[in-house]
Amino acid sequence: MFFNNCMYAPCFIATPQIFAALSTILSSLGNAGVATKYAEPLNLESLQRAHAEMGGSGAFRSAPPCPHWVPVLIEALLEWLHESPTHPIIRAALFHFELVQIRPFDAGNEELAAALHRKLLVQYHDTLNAVEIPAILPGHDASAYVEYTLQQMQKQLKSATVRAEGSMALSQAESQIVDYLQQNPGSKRQDLLHAMPRLSARVLDRHLQHLREAGCIEYRGSRKTGAYYPCS
Repeated sequence: MFFNNCMYAPCFIATPQIFAALSTILSSLGNAGVATKYAEPLNLESLQRAHAEMGGSGAFRSAPPCPHWVPVLIEALLEWLHESPTHPIIRAALFHFELVQIRPFDAGNEELAAALHRKLLVQYHDTLNAVEIPAILPGHDASAYVEYTLQQMQKQLKSATVRAEGSMALSQAESQIVDYLQQNPGSKRQDLLHAMPRLSARVLDRHLQHLREAGCIEYRGSRKTGAYYPCS
């Protein structure tokens, strides 16, 4: 189990896949800018204020099930969030999952949980601001959601690193190819040869291969009918 002796403890088991993904994420981030604690602790009032700022009522639900338990559960969850020794990245994902399960507001719980999840990640490391926060999928329990979230984060950070490294190593011709595809997505090899007559077919193929490996462009479709697109 991955929790301490707080009153509230998410039902969560850290799987080998979670540890593996977390290790890769931490290697990608490095040590610079890492915080061991969240800089802006959440409380009941700030949670309600955040809900109101997103267009909600800011008032905890009064409808079943057990509305009288909502403030108690939220306060206990917040205590766990700030006192648990669980790694901050995992803790943020667990908080997201548990907040949705409690459903403290009549509407907007998923959106609020995702926004706070991102806020907590950024307080740990500002690089994580660019990471997309996955929604909870049907059938997810806490462990499955954390595993899914960390694996998605791992993929996104790896993709961003590859693109950054690839963009720094692009030749002038490769930069021109990327610029052309951004203006003409869905271009075929013959279109590129026509647009860049100074490049031979062999040289163009070499540039295209490098750009695909760098994550700058992608090929969609079959070998005969497919085309090249810039990566978003």
